[in-house]
Parts: sequence; C-alpha cells; structure tokens
Amino acid sequence: MQLNRIITILAVGILMTVSIFAQGNQGRSETAPDWARGTWYWANGPDRTMTIDRNGRISLNTAGQTTYGNYWRGKIYLDGNSSTITKVGNNIRTYNESTGESSDYSKSQWNGGNNNGGNNNGGWNGGNNADRTPSWMQGTWYWKNGPDRAMTIGSDGRISLNTAGQTTYGRYWRNKIYIDGNPSTITQVGNNIRTYNENTGESSDYTRSKWSGGNNNGGWNGGNNNRRETPPDWARGTWYWKNGPDRKMIVGTDGRITLYTAGQTTYGNFWKGKIYLDGNSSTLTKIGNNIRTYNETTGESSDYTKSIWRNRN
Repeated sequence: MQLNRIITILAVGILMTVSIFAQGNQGRSETAPDWARGTWYWANGPDRTMTIDRNGRISLNTAGQTTYGNYWRGKIYLDGNSSTITKVGNNIRTYNESTGESSDYSKSQWNGGNNNGGNNNGGWNGGNNADRTPSWMQGTWYWKNGPDRAMTIGSDGRISLNTAGQTTYGRYWRNKIYIDGNPSTITQVGNNIRTYNENTGESSDYTRSKWSGGNNNGGWNGGNNNRRETPPDWARGTWYWKNGPDRKMIVGTDGRITLYTAGQTTYGNFWKGKIYLDGNSSTLTKIGNNIRTYNETTGESSDYTKSIWRNRN
C-alpha cells in the first residue's frame, strides 16, 4: 500500500515536470505574478503601453505598432531582448539586459510629467496631440551613417521613420520627438539636424542628401538595387541568438539578411564587411563555429550559433 502511494506520487511528479518542460519549450511562457499583470503605461512618454496577462503573454504597443513576447522564469522576452522586471511600489521597472535601458511603467496614463501643461492634464492620454514643427525641421531627412534610414517630419508634427523598408510613426511634442517609444531631442546643425535618444544615448545625424557611404565607391548612391554583396561562407545560413529564444537571423548567399524577433521580421543586407539592418550598421566576426555582431550605434554585442536556443537554467 505504501509502495503504491510512493509510485503514484512519483508518477504525478514526472507528469508535471514533463508538462512544464513542454510548455516552456513551446509557448516559453509561465504565469506572471499578480503585481506584474495588467496594462502599464510608460512613465517617460505618451506612446508606449505594455500589457501582461495572467498566462505570461505580453504585448507592447509603441507609436501604434504592436510587438509580442512572453514572461519566462522571472524575465520578459520581447523583440529579441531579455529584460528583468521588478516591482517598484505600485509600479514596475524593466531592465533591458542587451541595451542597458531601464523603463518605468505605471497603471496611470502618461501626463507629460506635470498636471497643468498642455491638453488633458499635460499629456496625450490616448490622443494624437502634436505641435507644429519649425520650418528648418520639416521635410525628408536621410541618416548620415547608413543607407537604410529616412525620416520625414511634417509641418503638423507627424513623423514617419523608414528603416530597412519598415515604417514606424511618431510625433513632435514640446520640442522633442516621440517615436518607437523613445523621446529624442532634435537640434539644427548647420543645414542638417541631429537627434539624441534620451533612452539609448544614441545621437543620429540627418541630411537632405541621400547617403553615399562617405565616398564615391563605398556607398549605395541612391536607388534600391545592388545594395549588397556576397558574404563569406562562414557567415551564411540560419543563426540563433544565444541569449534568448526569440531572435533568429538568416544570412543569404546573396547578402540578403532576414531577422526574426518575437514574431516580427525585418530585412537588411551585408555590404563591405558589415550588416545594415533596421537603421544600424554592425560588424560581423567569426567566433569559432559561431558569429558575433557588434552594433556600432548601440554598442550591443550579440552572439549567434547554428543550434536552436535552449534555456540553460
């Protein structure tokens, strides 16, 4: 009788372990703690909202676009990045382990940092408020550091940013640009403009002229054709990010690059020893049988392997 009971307990334990393991490798999510659940509003701006449900599924809306991720073993995996999440009073804070960005969220909608300025208590509260832009700012601008980023600023404060063929939207408000969930200052530098991302610390220079690589032979001199070259044999194939389950990069023999992050796809290319992807240039090096990219804009190093990611805890 006692032996049967022990066998039953062991069997139940094994079944639960198998079930949890299967869930972790298929959905890669688990029940989020009570304090983390619900809809959260970014404390630093009006255009980022994160929703965490009981099952650990996460949706992040930034400037009208939505990405999806999950909660797994005390961390958030979202858009190819792993972030810790902690309770800070009645709010939460995430820390992106790749970029070093800390983000605070509240259950109250963003109100511009005070209670009196602007419309609706100083914020956008789900609306589309934007300021008119000065004349020097208006028009289409091309990123000076690479071929695949162009920004258009309208007189009404509406902004569109095209990076590697994908477009995100934002707006100009109180002397700052809010786009893709980040506030950036914008200043006039001669006939050009410079933006400074207050979250990542990235400075970006834009000009009215399309990017040409800095010389007559090293760039992509306009148009959309032949902006790639054949990568070395060791760089080709499908690569899996070593730090999490939701980033995969394919480097084609023709230099075309496809990056999958949390269910979303972006495109780029290999050109003169570098990867141009999502508006950033990255070096690419061989590390044994693996590869490493180094984002020259954000300073992020990413290691990839030919083996599918498995949780190593």
